[in-house]
Order: sequence, then structure tokens, then C-alpha cells
Amino acid sequence: GLRRDDAHAALTKESQILHLGSVANPSGFLVRLGAWLPGKDGDQLGAIEPDIIGEAFVVDQLTQLGDQGGASILRASQCRPTKVVQFLIRAAQDFSSAQSTSIVGPLSWLGLVVEKGEADDLGLLRTISNALPSTSVVLRPYALSVRENIDSRLCLLMENKEISAVDFIVEISMLLSDLAHAQHDMGLYPESVITARRASYLFRTLTTFNRTPFLSYLAMTSDNLARMLVSIGSFDEALQSSQEAVGLLRELSAQDPEYLPVLCAYLNTLGIVLRHCGDDDMAAKNLREGADYIVSFRQGCVVTERATAGETFCFGMSLRDAH
Repeated sequence: GLRRDDAHAALTKESQILHLGSVANPSGFLVRLGAWLPGKDGDQLGAIEPDIIGEAFVVDQLTQLGDQGGASILRASQCRPTKVVQFLIRAAQDFSSAQSTSIVGPLSWLGLVVEKGEADDLGLLRTISNALPSTSVVLRPYALSVRENIDSRLCLLMENKEISAVDFIVEISMLLSDLAHAQHDMGLYPESVITARRASYLFRTLTTFNRTPFLSYLAMTSDNLARMLVSIGSFDEALQSSQEAVGLLRELSAQDPEYLPVLCAYLNTLGIVLRHCGDDDMAAKNLREGADYIVSFRQGCVVTERATAGETFCFGMSLRDAH
């Protein structure tokens, strides 16, 4: 995505730092590179495609540089943090099952970028947190570390009055939801419940000031909390939280049918909780209601933008359990 002038500057800087010599005709080289890797416009360089070939090439070249490869990644992250973080995450996932040390490079480089963010760059930590996938075995420790660090940094900013109360509550609430998932994925079930409770409490506080904009977020955190509570065997409390989430989504979907797919996902959670509580009849009723919505989606009666891949999976689970 670099333009030729920026690519020229980066090429010159890296050549000097790594003592690789200079390109005899950098302008001509970039013209040829642009022809091999065309971008969106004539002045922009594209990526090596398909992605996995580009990832393998970059990982191989940087690995040959040893420690300097990690230093190059850090310099690149200062220039294009989002692109670099996304590359490292994709490379770590794509090569996580390789029977070699190819994954060590991307993971160790991601660790360096995380350390840089934890030291003095909250914006970089936010970029990493936003780019991390919701589920990834190989990246779980990084998700936990990054989100715990952002949590503590935001709290410090709030204490020093460097961030407004409302902005703090919104950002920290979303972060806490992600952190709860990261803790749960690492098997830290009691800790995930505590974190999920914090997120739910903060969004509940926001709804007391301005109910409508934050109602869906409160429902989301209530559903998350219910699933975390199931993991520690607190089924009665999980039932209350799940019922609240479903009730809020019924209210929202009555006003806007686009919330129906989310309601299906929450009905699935409620069915699971009811089964743990021993109420198989009510569990089946809620799962069947979710399945009925699925049928209407498939028949084209309801078409929404909220039917994400994750929610579609929940719909499939509801359909399976209901029948």
C-alpha cells in the first residue's frame, strides 16, 4: 500500500541500517516493482498475492536477518502499524501447524510489537487488540496480555483525568468484553466472570443516562456473562443474565427486525443455560424459537446485515438442538 516516494524512503533507510548496500537505480527499481505488484493506482505498490505466498516470502527473508528481522518489523510498525499487525497475525495463524520453526518468527515479532505498545504506545495496543481474532489458540496469550494492559492503562488515564468519563466507560466496557473472552479462552474462568461483570455493570450504568444507544451493548454483555457463569457452574445466576439478554433483544427486535439474528444467538445461549438448570422443556422451546427464525431467514422472509458468520453458527446450533 506504500506509494513510491514512501517506498523509496523506506528502502533507502532499511538498506543503510542493515548494511545491504544501495540500489543503483531506485526509481527504475520501483517502476519494475510496481509493474510486478500493481496497486490501486499507478503510484501505489500492491501486495504479493495470494497472501500466504507473500507471508512465506517475507517470513523467510526476515528470518535470515536474525535479530535484525525483528528490528525491521518494529520500524515498519511505526510506519504502518495496522498493516504490520495484520500481517503478523495472519502469518502466525497460517503457519501455526507447520512442522518447522516458521511460526516462531511471526510470533516473536508480534511479541516485540506488543512489548513496544505496552511500554509507551497505547494506540499501538489498541491496534493489536482490534486486529486479534476472536478465537485463535496460538494467539490467546497475546490477546490476554494486550487487553489486560489496555485495561490498566485506561484506568490510569481516567484517574489522571486525561480521558472523559463517558469516553472511558464506552471504551473500557468494550475492552472488558474482549478481555473476558481472552481470559475464558485461557481457562481463567473465575477471572473471566469478574471481568464480564465489570463490562455489564458499566454498560448498565450508561443505559441509566441514555438508554437507547447502549441497550444492545448491555444485552451483549449480559449474554457474555451468562456464558462465563456457566463455565463456573453458577447456573441460576447465568439464567438470570441470559433471560435479561433475551428480553432486551426482544425489545430491540420488535423495533428493528435487523436484531432478530442476534436474538437467535441469545436464545441459543438461553437454551444451553436452561439445560444446565434441568429445564429441558423450556430449553427446547427457546431453541425451537431460534430454529423457527432460521427457517424464516432461509426462506428469505427476513434478510438482515446482522447475520454474521458467528451468529450463523449459533443459528445452526439452535437448529440442531431444537430438532
